[in-house]
Amino acid sequence: MKRISILLPFVFLMIQARSQPFNVDSLRKKIDASSADTNQVLMLGTLSTYYNHNHLDSGIYYVHRMIRLSQNLTYPYGEAWGLSILSTSADRTGDMAKSLKIALSCLHYAEKLKYGKDEICARAYTQIGTVNFLTGHNRDAVSYLRKALAYAEKWNSDEAFYYQIFAHMGYAFRKEGMLDSAAFYTKKAYTLSFHSNDVLFYPYVRNCLGDVYEDLGNLPLAKQFYSDAIIQGIKINHLFQLSYSYSQMSDIFNKTGMPDSSIYFSKKSLDLSQKFLYGPFIPQAAEHLSTAFEKLHEPDSALKYLKIMMNVKEKVMNETKQQQFQLLDFEEQQRQEKALLAEQQYRVQVRTALLIGGLLVLGVLMSLLYHNNRVKQKSNRQLLGKTRELETAMYHLNETQSQLIQSEKMASLGELTAGIAHEIQNPLNFVNNFSEVNTELIDEAEAEIEKGNMDETRSILKDIRANEQKINHHGKRADAIVKGMLQHSRSNTGKKEATDINALADEYLRLSYHGLRAKDKEFNATLNTDFDWGIGKISIIPQDMGRVLLNLYYNAFYAVAEKKKQHPEGYEPAVSVSTKKKNNKVEIRVSDNGNGIPQKVMNKIFQPFFTTKPTGQGTGLGLSLSYDIIKAHGGEITVDTKEGEGTTIKIQLPVV
Repeated sequence: MKRISILLPFVFLMIQARSQPFNVDSLRKKIDASSADTNQVLMLGTLSTYYNHNHLDSGIYYVHRMIRLSQNLTYPYGEAWGLSILSTSADRTGDMAKSLKIALSCLHYAEKLKYGKDEICARAYTQIGTVNFLTGHNRDAVSYLRKALAYAEKWNSDEAFYYQIFAHMGYAFRKEGMLDSAAFYTKKAYTLSFHSNDVLFYPYVRNCLGDVYEDLGNLPLAKQFYSDAIIQGIKINHLFQLSYSYSQMSDIFNKTGMPDSSIYFSKKSLDLSQKFLYGPFIPQAAEHLSTAFEKLHEPDSALKYLKIMMNVKEKVMNETKQQQFQLLDFEEQQRQEKALLAEQQYRVQVRTALLIGGLLVLGVLMSLLYHNNRVKQKSNRQLLGKTRELETAMYHLNETQSQLIQSEKMASLGELTAGIAHEIQNPLNFVNNFSEVNTELIDEAEAEIEKGNMDETRSILKDIRANEQKINHHGKRADAIVKGMLQHSRSNTGKKEATDINALADEYLRLSYHGLRAKDKEFNATLNTDFDWGIGKISIIPQDMGRVLLNLYYNAFYAVAEKKKQHPEGYEPAVSVSTKKKNNKVEIRVSDNGNGIPQKVMNKIFQPFFTTKPTGQGTGLGLSLSYDIIKAHGGEITVDTKEGEGTTIKIQLPVV
């Protein structure tokens, strides 16, 4: 009767309190009915976290499903959270090396996250700290848990949201024998738990506080918190913590001389531990049962549970031996992680020192810049007046440049016009001469008709027809020359046309030559042409290319004319023009046997307004404009010269 009266309050509490933190069946149905999206990932995370505290196999199944779905959706946050849950599952099975490895992977993965980085880092460091105190590395555990707290504070400012981290720190301090610190952090976790909706850690926090008071020798208070842990564990079906709570209650009852109650709670702990393979609690519960039966003077039962305890301990020892290499690997991973963290801290310190130094240098520079700015402001006021004067001067200079460019165009037009006048005179002379001859032949034909001499009349008519064909030919020649002149003089449309480059080069050569002869009747030169007639037509702006050729021809004729004046005997002026197709380019060469260009001015010849001609005989814009036109066509223009021997200007144009 005594045993029953003691246990009735606990039975009543179990019946009244048994529930779950949420409707697990309903959540499973929602998951099965939902589409494979990020919302399903979050539901799988919640469900696997719940099962991680009781049905571990189910927890592992759902977390693997969660990670696979996150990978398919390219959802890095879900994958990182799943890794943190999987790391917790590994420590429940006793594989600490695997747990640490997954937690480190989770931590490195979290560093790349744009969303949820602080949360995942807090989870990863919490698990790393947990693995450390479970393997006896308590001081390291405290260090990692402090990092977890730092990230948790950035993740959520409400301490109640991460109260379990304080409980872990209390556990680590208790294992280290620092009971005052253990009591401080565990009590803080307990107080914060009342303000948190995360109920999964309620039993754990109360068990931790019961452990602290048991180590302090306050068994009644320890019993109170173990009882509270049992109530909370039953509420949320937290079987892992329930198994521990029952075992600790059994120990308290043994210490207080109540073996019947100790047996009751030891059996409950043993049943749960054996059913769900909670290895650490099986020998503990069996030991408590053996002690209780020994106190009741039941040696057979005491021996039975003692054997169970010894068998399990032997099995655990064998498993421990098998895990020696894993633990060595675990410690090496910890060492590497510490080295990495130390290196990162060193880099941070170096960056901080550089930043401070940079700020000091920046301060000095800002002081200097402020002083210089004051000086510059004064100088700027003085320069402002000069700037206005320069603007006025630039305006007048631009006007002058425009006038010079127009003058250059007009000069080339004048030279072209003179050449055209000479060229057009020849066909006009032919037209006039043959017209006069035809008039005389018509008179003769009329006379022969009157005589009735039809044979002679027919002969005269044939001569008239031949003359008319010649008149037509030379008329078309004159028409072509006039069209060319008009095309050269009209405004440039900027549109490229398919043009026979050989015909263009030949025509402008003769026009420029006759233009120069119109100005200087004594000038004479040999014209040499070597055209590649297989080139065909290329896409150019004919007016612009005509201006380029006219400038080059004029410079060549000017050079040979000047040399002729210096060497009147034994020198024959000659200008050569050739075209050739090379791969996907057309090359035009204009050569003369003049005096050449001095090497000291070669780097200036394409500069605007630079000229080697005497003042008043050139604007210095011909080669500059030619250079711009060739570049606009996507081509190149180069000069090869030898003083006293002559100059060759080469143009390369793309074949489009």
